[in-house]
Amino acid sequence: MQSLATLMDEQAEKAKVESMAGAPPGTREFHSTQRYFARQQERTSLDDLEITHPHLQGAIDAARKWADRMRDGQLNASLVLVGGNGTGKTSIARAILWSITDVAVDFKGDPMPNTRQPAGRFFMAGNLILMLGDYHNQRTGMNYIVRTHDVFGKAPIIVIDDVGAEPVIPYVGLEQQDHERKARYFKVIEHCYTTGVLSS
Repeated sequence: MQSLATLMDEQAEKAKVESMAGAPPGTREFHSTQRYFARQQERTSLDDLEITHPHLQGAIDAARKWADRMRDGQLNASLVLVGGNGTGKTSIARAILWSITDVAVDFKGDPMPNTRQPAGRFFMAGNLILMLGDYHNQRTGMNYIVRTHDVFGKAPIIVIDDVGAEPVIPYVGLEQQDHERKARYFKVIEHCYTTGVLSS
């Protein structure tokens, strides 16, 4: 059983992450948030995954085939993982994210310890949909148009988790929610297509 202090620490950390998730794209807070989420994703590979569901091995094999085709230049498409809760979709996506990494180097060009992190970006679908909307800065009173480059940067791979579980988009009428959600996802597709980014 967790102690009250541990529970309070976890709740404070969760609140901090939730407040960071709403940082406007292109800001220092936004990029700090992305680095934070990257660090939270424990490094893993497809070989490390424990087979906990009967269909997981088939999904891992499909992900490997997709990666091999991408590497050979035979296929230029996204990978979509579909399944119920607990079937391993997020674990496979996280392993794909860690397949391309960056590491800081010192002045001699040698890798620095504990600096390796994914070169790509990992998003929860609900947060991404909110990030892709234009926003109003209450402090300056100015409206900002969000560019996909501000959200994705030069990430060579984009992982989006929990598509279909997006919240209601603020300041958008109920009858326009579906249209607005699709329009924002189209921005992602267009970004990936025009920049050659891999997405899963």
